[in-house]
Amino acid sequence: MAQLNEPNPLKLAIDGGTPSITQAPPAWPIANEEIRSAIDQAMADHTWGVYHGPWLDELNQQLSQYFGREHVVCCSSGTVAVELALRGTGTKPGDEVVLAGYDFPGNFRAIEAVGATPVLVDVIAGGWVMDFDAVKESLSEKTHSILISHLHGQVTNIPTLRETLNQLGRGDVQIIEDVCQAPGGRFDGQPLGALGDISVLSFGGSKLLSAGRGGAVLTNDSRIAQRVKIANDRGNEAYPLSQLQAIVLTPQIKALDDLNARRTENALRLQTFTESLATLSGIQPQSSDVDIAPAFFKVPFQLNCEPWSRDQWLAAAQAEGLPIGTGFRGFLNRSERRCRKVGPLQNCKTAIEQTVLLHHPILLSGADTIGQIEMTFQKLDSSIKAAADHE
Repeated sequence: MAQLNEPNPLKLAIDGGTPSITQAPPAWPIANEEIRSAIDQAMADHTWGVYHGPWLDELNQQLSQYFGREHVVCCSSGTVAVELALRGTGTKPGDEVVLAGYDFPGNFRAIEAVGATPVLVDVIAGGWVMDFDAVKESLSEKTHSILISHLHGQVTNIPTLRETLNQLGRGDVQIIEDVCQAPGGRFDGQPLGALGDISVLSFGGSKLLSAGRGGAVLTNDSRIAQRVKIANDRGNEAYPLSQLQAIVLTPQIKALDDLNARRTENALRLQTFTESLATLSGIQPQSSDVDIAPAFFKVPFQLNCEPWSRDQWLAAAQAEGLPIGTGFRGFLNRSERRCRKVGPLQNCKTAIEQTVLLHHPILLSGADTIGQIEMTFQKLDSSIKAAADHE
């Protein structure tokens, strides 16, 4: 028989209950003895502070080998990498660049930075990556390139898009592959980042490969690579990655696959668990004739929590100890002066309004913590149902 003072396990922490998550997520980036040893070596031989040195050369070689790209240009951020990629493909003022209406805000701004016009298309129903049917409707004589992001554990089928463009007589359209959130993911045995005409990476502080800041542009096309280098040249590199940043990245490339495997196992467990809930749904496995292996920088869920608001749900979840937040704000409110929109972008609207994202470090926790996340979801689901019953 329960005691009078016994805590209610379903009482939310925001209402005075006990938080479900008893341990903070692992610190990110992870402490790595190989990184520490490399930094010590660079300090001892003074190579950490030079303009050109062995560490960046080693990083370029590792990135080239891992992603199967002949040319690698490292730079100061993923956002700059997108702009350099656009310039590398020859995108110029007056051109149009197709972009999902739900995406990272820097991608929209990078298109504007080269003088081109973003053309916004919808994402797939119940998801976050570009809808190819919408892409077909977006094409015009001004279309120069398509900027595609692999987002939230979903992978864009770039080979099928390329085949579609060829069938439409638009093989000239360049595909820029944004892998900033998905390094280590794979499509049909190929690494994400090896599928487009050019691809970009981010090494921002929260990313799966992290140097605090930084990015890279990768391609097999020597002409594109040359234009990228020219755009980055101001007598010296205008957007450099330092030797010290390069030092910390190479060991992370070696560890990426093992860490991604742990993240994916726990992400899929959580998404399977949400099938039992009325208020929260995870992504469905992508149907494809080939093997798709996602990478989870953020674990996405779509939230339907009436009579609560999303902000109310997030406040309660964060009080339980969950590192969870909203998705992108998207571009639906951008003016017609700044972009062209293809259709009502209804799936983008749903993604913008309903997406919540769990940050990746907690996916490296043990089974007990993953179970506590499930308990949190269950507590929130029960509270919302109770609120609905009282209306």
